[in-house]
Amino acid sequence: MGVKGLWDMVSPTGEVMCLADLSGQAVAVDLAGWLVDTQSLQLGHVMTRPHLRNLFFRTVACLQAGVVPVMVLEGDAPSLKWNTISSRNQRNFGQPHGGRGVSGVSSITTTAKTGKRSHFNAILKKCTELFDLLGVPWVRAAGEAEATCAALNYHKVVQGVISQDSDVFLYGGNTVFRNFSANQKKVTAEKFKMDLIEEWLQITRDGMILLAIVLGCDYLPGGVHGVGRDPALRFLRMAYSAGDKDPTQR
Repeated sequence: MGVKGLWDMVSPTGEVMCLADLSGQAVAVDLAGWLVDTQSLQLGHVMTRPHLRNLFFRTVACLQAGVVPVMVLEGDAPSLKWNTISSRNQRNFGQPHGGRGVSGVSSITTTAKTGKRSHFNAILKKCTELFDLLGVPWVRAAGEAEATCAALNYHKVVQGVISQDSDVFLYGGNTVFRNFSANQKKVTAEKFKMDLIEEWLQITRDGMILLAIVLGCDYLPGGVHGVGRDPALRFLRMAYSAGDKDPTQR
């Protein structure tokens, strides 16, 4: 349910930070995002299971920074998102090599008729085995991983969420660490805070949900035809400045 173009809108509010600044604290990790990142590395022709290798080094980097990563795995997709997720996985994990993807990661698919992620589940099983060996906590979401990550953050179980998806904010999350990067020298991420975003956009979290519906989101990909970002923002700002707690009633 992320807002299309949200990251571009709120980019001035982000700040690059070292993950070591969170030493002694826990962060939730939207695991699917890290698996998607592996696809962009195109390592399948030089090694087997590159997703496990990438996952191992990222997890160890967090631990060395003194941060406890709480890995959050996807559950079954909500029915409203089946077709959207199926299309996205085809785009992200297409089979460019004669029907074979990059070492199995491209087999991450969602059955459009059921929302089940059968191949993805097999990959997640290997990931959880790795987490168990490393002593890293993990939890499987009942549905959307982003929603579970947001709940953990909202209830202050974790300090924030490592994710590329703006959905976390709409589900109730307060802090998102985006563009995670780890090398031999340091581990960094771009930090975004919900209070700063609300101040910058001049709308509340509920307003962002309405913005997602108007501009388009996973549940309503097409949005409202003919309404762009600027007019939608102007309307919401005007509604909130007029004291409306629920602009949908206008």
